[in-house]
Amino acid sequence: MGITFDGDKLYFDELAKGISTGLSHDDGLNWDALSASVVSIVLDLSLGVEAYYNTEILDVNMVLGVDADENYAKFVDLMQYVPLKFRDSTVLQEFIDEIGLETGSWIGYINDIEKLLDKYSVSDTYIQNLADLVGYTIIGDQDTLTIAEKRRQLIQVIDWYKMKGTYAVYSYISYLLSLTLNFWDMYTNDYVTFVKEEWYVGDSETDNPGGLGVDYYKSPHFGFEIVLDTVYGVDPDKHLFEVATHTDLAEYVELVRPVNTVPHYYLLLPATCYETGTAYEMDGEILTCTIGSWAFTKNYFDDGLNFDDGEFFDYSRDTFLDSIDKWSLGTGNKGVSPDTSGFALATPVLSGSITTTTISSNKTEYEFEVTGSTQQGISELGLFLTDGTTLEVASTFPDIDLAAALTLRVVVTVYR
Repeated sequence: MGITFDGDKLYFDELAKGISTGLSHDDGLNWDALSASVVSIVLDLSLGVEAYYNTEILDVNMVLGVDADENYAKFVDLMQYVPLKFRDSTVLQEFIDEIGLETGSWIGYINDIEKLLDKYSVSDTYIQNLADLVGYTIIGDQDTLTIAEKRRQLIQVIDWYKMKGTYAVYSYISYLLSLTLNFWDMYTNDYVTFVKEEWYVGDSETDNPGGLGVDYYKSPHFGFEIVLDTVYGVDPDKHLFEVATHTDLAEYVELVRPVNTVPHYYLLLPATCYETGTAYEMDGEILTCTIGSWAFTKNYFDDGLNFDDGEFFDYSRDTFLDSIDKWSLGTGNKGVSPDTSGFALATPVLSGSITTTTISSNKTEYEFEVTGSTQQGISELGLFLTDGTTLEVASTFPDIDLAAALTLRVVVTVYR
């Protein structure tokens, strides 16, 4: 970086300007600079830590210490305040340059004080100090959170406190954690088994959602459900969910939940496909397919002319769909598409029975929940016939880590 100063400034007599007549109080030795003199100062930075000054006219060759962490360090030229006759001193030049850099750095510190009070510009070093002024502790791993994520928490904290204890605050939690969240009210008639329902207002005290009987009531229990629709990390460490995410969510919930309420935490794995046998991809790189093409004729009337084969009067596709009633989760087939020829679950670790099968005109939905399990790296899913071995629907996805405090809800939708 080159800096050029015009020497044609501040002359004590006119001889320095090249005028042949006039006063010459000091014989042109030191006090006066020549009009043609140009001082060039070249600054070379090495790794942003050391600065070198060199000039042909001023014999300066020194190293100045620069704090690489302070991006506001500035150099203030104090030599302009020194009379010309004293500027030839190398010792003075080094001293003036050093205090010029120090002075500039301190001016930078002073100018940046206002940034410490601005949530939009405060640095990573001081952002928690600013949060302390409103009694807030930034949530999350301080080593991995970006300054943008920390600022996002701080920017929202006042409005967030105002909504504390209301439904609206949960939208803020979703925003702050960059998660898709479902929120559930939970109804019960025995305070043992709870039914998840969306927020509902009936016409009377006995009017309940979802056809629940009059003996059901909304309990102080409520549910948070994280929709697994975002991939984190890169191969070979991609994941849809890590337990640390649940820890952060729980911290937020404990800060804002109404007193005497009980949170339940769920994960939702939404797997969707069509009956074509070709894998369909959902957000989160969730790949799902039927095993082979489900080419059924619609509306069977007892499969031909055999009106009563001793088992069913009218055999329909619903009979087949209902017979898919077993599930299994495994830790294999990472990065493998389920429509690969000969696909089978590689490493099954959890299994059970499908809880709910809903058959409608355009789709079939299978739903089940996995509770109380601690298992890392879940990455494959299979739905089976009653025999538990005939695979009919398969899905693969990035890793899901389960913990006993979480319930994994799986909803597999097969469109016709």
